[in-house]
Amino acid sequence: MKKKIEYTDEPQDGLELPESGFEVVSRARQMAAGLAAPEVLAYDRVEAGGHVVLAPRRGGRREGAGRKATGHVRMQLLVSPETRRKIESLAKRRKVTLSEAVEHMAALS
Repeated sequence: MKKKIEYTDEPQDGLELPESGFEVVSRARQMAAGLAAPEVLAYDRVEAGGHVVLAPRRGGRREGAGRKATGHVRMQLLVSPETRRKIESLAKRRKVTLSEAVEHMAALS
């Protein structure tokens, strides 16, 4: 016998995800027949290429989520140990990061 897990981190918004794909299909048929009230269901109807698709109302991308852009791009370099020591020395003298030290060196040339 499997132990049923009770999740406590589910949002208390009254919207529930269906237990199975059968539930999704049966709800879609009910909606098509006009038997189920759309506000009770946890899915929005989305018209996609002539087909009705059920889209979950929660999860996925959110506006403003994630880290804010810094305006910098990632770059990976292979340098000799001597060059690495020079960059670290410059960064330590100026009390800046390695990235800032490399940007300073690039600005000088």
